Amino acid sequence: MKKILYISFFCITSKIIAQDTHFSQLAQQPLLINPANAGFFDGYARAIANYRTQWNAGGAPFQTIMVSFDANAGLKKSKKAYLGLGGYVYQDFAGTSGTSYKTFNANMVGNAIVNIGAKSQLSGALMLGMGQTSTNNNNYSFGVQYTGNQFNTNLPNFENLNTNRHYNWFDLSSGINYEFNKIKGDFSYDNRFSLKVGFAGYHLNNPQLEFTTNNKQPIGRRFVASSQARIDIKESPISILPSVIYMFQGPYRELNIGTFARYRFKDATKTTGLKSEVALSLGFYYRTGDALIPQFLVEFKSLSFGFSYDQTISTYKNANRGLGAFEVSLSWRNLRNGLYNQRREYNSGSKNVMTPN
Repeated sequence: MKKILYISFFCITSKIIAQDTHFSQLAQQPLLINPANAGFFDGYARAIANYRTQWNAGGAPFQTIMVSFDANAGLKKSKKAYLGLGGYVYQDFAGTSGTSYKTFNANMVGNAIVNIGAKSQLSGALMLGMGQTSTNNNNYSFGVQYTGNQFNTNLPNFENLNTNRHYNWFDLSSGINYEFNKIKGDFSYDNRFSLKVGFAGYHLNNPQLEFTTNNKQPIGRRFVASSQARIDIKESPISILPSVIYMFQGPYRELNIGTFARYRFKDATKTTGLKSEVALSLGFYYRTGDALIPQFLVEFKSLSFGFSYDQTISTYKNANRGLGAFEVSLSWRNLRNGLYNQRREYNSGSKNVMTPN
């Protein structure tokens, strides 16, 4: 029992150091998939909040909180390029009372978006940030502190560890995106086909973490290849939104594949934009070799609420007693629905004129 607890602590700590913050609602944290997603969406601004809890079977779950914001600047119908700006902050909590191990990260991104045709866009982004990892070694329990009934942290652990450890690091990331977007609409609603493919690299400067005076742990460069599509069923309120995301970081590999089926209960008005879409999306994703992930997303006007659950199918299910990971998201989007909302995009002499040049 002592050996298992002792080994488990170091295995979990090693995994935390080696891999990035992880979410299952991939569409709800676009800046963690690719910095070139900043401002690159069918809207003017958006804000997203995410919360995830996992490894609950151990009694000290691993929790992640993230908030992101991005918007576009200089979007005009007559211009061939504009900017996407944004950023995010997240914090991980792990261990007893969530204070044993923490990771904090804050990033800001600038994204250049270019119209390369009537239906195609290309974007390239650079993201800069700072991170901090900290550990409170007073909250760890070691095998030698087990009395036979419980752990007594007042007993010596015979480990040469500092009481508290903080380490700051600079972060550099980048990404590119290409999107093809075809819209064929009528007065009441649009039929759309869109395809976005991208590639991104995180921690390109290979930052180093230092938890002991003689040992540094590098944060491995993480690379992400992604593809998402939207396929509207002709003359129907149903859309299919498949996606494939492949990530690799050092020796670790992760493939996420799945789709959403989206049903529009109400379409947005094409002229005034006073009425926005109301929709429900049901999705099912597979993280190969690890988990099945059912999820749903409710959209009401500019707000969206998402929920997902990771059902472990790997051998780790023997350790987590079948308890998967829960995740929720809440987002707000200032959408481009309605010509009235898009009037800022036209370079006309009068602000009240809505006809394009």
